[in-house]
Amino acid sequence: MTKKHSYLDQTKYRQWVIARDKALEKLHIDAQLQATDEMRNILSQVLLAAKANFHDLKNPMQPHSIDRLDGQIKNIMRVGAGMLLHIYTRLKVRSYILAKSSETEIVAQLNRSRTIHNKIDQSVAIRKQAEQSVAGGPLFHRLQLYLDRLSRKIISQAQTSALIALTEQEFELDILLAFPKKKIYKRPPRVLKPPQVREADKKQKVDAAIDTIDDSTWADLLDTYKKDVVPAWRSPEYTVGIPITDPTIEQSGEEVWYAWEFERDMTNEFVQAVRDGQVDAATDAGITDFVWISVIDSATDACCRWRDGLLVSEIESKLSEHEADDDECNLDDDGLTPPIHFNCRCTLAPATDDIPDKPSSDAPDFEEWLDS
Repeated sequence: MTKKHSYLDQTKYRQWVIARDKALEKLHIDAQLQATDEMRNILSQVLLAAKANFHDLKNPMQPHSIDRLDGQIKNIMRVGAGMLLHIYTRLKVRSYILAKSSETEIVAQLNRSRTIHNKIDQSVAIRKQAEQSVAGGPLFHRLQLYLDRLSRKIISQAQTSALIALTEQEFELDILLAFPKKKIYKRPPRVLKPPQVREADKKQKVDAAIDTIDDSTWADLLDTYKKDVVPAWRSPEYTVGIPITDPTIEQSGEEVWYAWEFERDMTNEFVQAVRDGQVDAATDAGITDFVWISVIDSATDACCRWRDGLLVSEIESKLSEHEADDDECNLDDDGLTPPIHFNCRCTLAPATDDIPDKPSSDAPDFEEWLDS
């Protein structure tokens, strides 16, 4: 059997992947910050609605007040789910485009003997938005599910608190107990800086691959990458005047990050989009096999551990021959491309019968390619 060579054997490829993953992770983190900012808005509206209904909830002559509050909260959550879906799908599309474009470029740099095309058009965005969630079912329905669970928790807390709270502020503090827990997130330094150049001095983007990406789509991706997320909403406490310090307005770089139930789903959608982009780029370049790469540590699942270092074709053979009958990692229905379970950290590297060329000395590195 002909030995297949992993692109990871090339220093240029390894350096490119490290830099690319930093850029992709920034897209991911920024989307999470946007989502948690939207959660601040959602929860602020919920708290205001609860406050407006406090006296009716305590009044035994207003037995339907809890139903009225329930309807108001559900409406707030329904609108919020639409905003969160927008953040979700933009992350999926942008991550896929950056992963596919950058993978195509580095493969083209290492295969200088042939032309490689990077084909991305508007249909890509439509297709990614229409995909079912990694966890199953439409994304919007899953977001509604998570927010409905939160709504029920808040309503239960409001109903209980109305019986025992003596003051409006005690009631508000009780409602806050039903909200998702907060954690503090410190934003890492940005890898690439927005270019400060005159229009006449801007370089033309020169790729080894031939791109067919809509200019506005690429410009939107770069604009998103180069800008930091600026929170638009304060924490719910501020909407009702509860004196609790909010790190989002401090100058330390710290930000409140709600531990929302759908955070794990969002991460898996991101990972799936990135891996899809990698695989599609390699497939377009005529590469049909990949080396499986696992992060090996105490948290590594058994199903990821045995795949590490194997070709995807070898994994497929083992699965078809029932050599891995105890394998429970099957998130994508075939267990051949990561992520294969929630929080899967595995990745793939292209593998080929031919040893890739060394890139020419004037080939751009990832930062130069993205920032040009």
